[in-house]
Amino acid sequence: MKLSKAEFQAVLEAAQPLTVPLNKLFLAQEYQSRDEVDDADIEALADSILANGLLQNLLVVAAPRGKYGVCAGGRRLRALNRLAQRGDIAENHPVTVREVAKEHALMVSLAENVFRVSLSVCEEFQGFKRLIEQGRSVEEVAAAFGVTPLVVKRRMKLAQVSPLLLEEFKQGRMKLDCLMVLAGVEDHQRQESAWAGVPSWGRHPEHLRRLLTQHEVCAATDSVAQFVTLEAYEQAGGPTRRDLFSDENDVYLLDEALLEKLALDKLQATVVQVAAEGWGWTDVRVRFASHEYQSHGRLRPVSREPLEHEAEQLQALHAQLEQVRLAVQGTQDDDEEPDDVVTQQLFDQQEALAQQIRDIREGLEDWPEAFKPWAGCVIHVGHGGQVMVRRGLIRPDDKAEIKRLVEKPTEATCPQNPVNPLESLPATSSRPTHSERLVRSMTAHQVAALQAELIAQPKVAMALLVQHMAAQLGWDRSDKLPFGITVRDSHADLAREGSDLSDSPAWLAVERERHAWAQATEGKDLLPWLLAQEDDTLARWLAVLVALTIEGVASSEAPRPAVERLASAVSLDMRAWWRPTAATYLQHVSKARILEVTQEAVGAPALAGLNLLKKAELISRVESFVAQAGWLPEVLRPARESHEPAPDVPYGLATELVQELDPEDAGT
Repeated sequence: MKLSKAEFQAVLEAAQPLTVPLNKLFLAQEYQSRDEVDDADIEALADSILANGLLQNLLVVAAPRGKYGVCAGGRRLRALNRLAQRGDIAENHPVTVREVAKEHALMVSLAENVFRVSLSVCEEFQGFKRLIEQGRSVEEVAAAFGVTPLVVKRRMKLAQVSPLLLEEFKQGRMKLDCLMVLAGVEDHQRQESAWAGVPSWGRHPEHLRRLLTQHEVCAATDSVAQFVTLEAYEQAGGPTRRDLFSDENDVYLLDEALLEKLALDKLQATVVQVAAEGWGWTDVRVRFASHEYQSHGRLRPVSREPLEHEAEQLQALHAQLEQVRLAVQGTQDDDEEPDDVVTQQLFDQQEALAQQIRDIREGLEDWPEAFKPWAGCVIHVGHGGQVMVRRGLIRPDDKAEIKRLVEKPTEATCPQNPVNPLESLPATSSRPTHSERLVRSMTAHQVAALQAELIAQPKVAMALLVQHMAAQLGWDRSDKLPFGITVRDSHADLAREGSDLSDSPAWLAVERERHAWAQATEGKDLLPWLLAQEDDTLARWLAVLVALTIEGVASSEAPRPAVERLASAVSLDMRAWWRPTAATYLQHVSKARILEVTQEAVGAPALAGLNLLKKAELISRVESFVAQAGWLPEVLRPARESHEPAPDVPYGLATELVQELDPEDAGT
């Protein structure tokens, strides 16, 4: 016999309602459809019944001596008995039941579970929201439904997401993990902008989180936040945002200016200590930017041998460090899931021991006192919130004096030390030709072009990947390649470096491949699908994935050997991917630089009369000619070669440009 849903409802309606003492009810095992019930589940259900009452009647069959066997509602009966055991209700607590015929008992038990319709996720968190609005506390709602207060708070956050995005979720166009990320911020406009700002095929939680947190500082991972501490930041009135949906309940700091002020204030104690060492100057930076000191030289400290007690201390610390490293290795080699707390404690202990060793070794360094007045220090916050001091830096203006002292040493400057106290000094550079922002934009274009070129050359991608892995294993001693293979999507970060990048041919070429991957792998079990592909197809996807990890955006025009080696491997010619247009280059440099570029790209005759034009008009006159000439700034040229026009660039551009000028502009 099989009951339809309509027949099941008819049986229920015909069932006789009764009120039976709890101690007259027993579990009729022969009619039960569930074999096992989780004890924690019963405890949670008991709390819910105590708070809200029994919302659904038990279904029973008559038994001898005035007892009734429960055929449907076994969990509810167990929960009621748990309440009686706890003393929350009496043993003879009256329970409303419905009696059914024995021939229907098993079918009713099965049908009750089969036809039950659970609340959707959306219905659940909106229901929680209504309860809170009616005056229930978070704790009361949590107890009523047998969940933790954190679960209720998370459901409340989900209920407060933009109605437009909730509708997307209800219609199945958004996954729950994406909704949880969007719920992390309260501003509906930010939520909607983040969702709209990611292509439909790339709407993953990590991409959305990156968009939402790009102007925020994570208290748990940011070095400056670790240095200041969350407690100090909040005591200073700093606003925060807590992500209830992260496993670590991450806290984000919203006032970066306040955070940096607190860090600078806290660094002042170190400034006083370092200044007492006799240095000529001291710079304080919240975060160290190496490009700011690229033109600086540096003194070389003289290391002394450790004293006996220092040597013993170093030996003991190294022995302890080795024990901790072995313990860490043991947690990673163990087949069982490692204890996160224990593992973190080992890592913290390892870092503390390493820092003690660094401190002792730093104490073994002596700086030449006679040179200190012409050198200085940079104090900043380093990895893990540690205070870092970079001693012995020499400003470009002081290099001449330092060199004079080195070339004509005295007893004061070099008493008994024939070793040159200077590390190699880079040549003093004049003001950079290009701003940091422009260099980052141009090198971002170069990285995107490298990615696009590599996708088209799977064999090179495989070779590079093999070499990179060999280097990671210590099998290859070549320079490190500019890969972020750990793995991280470096391509997604490039758009922030240049406003025009998203319209560039390289960016669009890579995005097409990302879209193709998303379409090809949608709904697939990835490993079996990959194994079923032809070698050429597999190589293509490998090339795409390797390409997406390429890094290399720079803040200065210093040589980048690793990027240049990779560019050479794929025969990158940036003239195929980038042009010096007004938007990409000319608007960002001086008028003098534009004239210099025009002369280099087109020839000296092209300059006739151009210096008389205003910058905007100058750009409009020369833009197409410079672009056609295939000119590249030095930072984008292969291996810093001198400029050579592209083979297909038409000659005579200088003449055409001069002819375009008005006679009075062209002069003689």
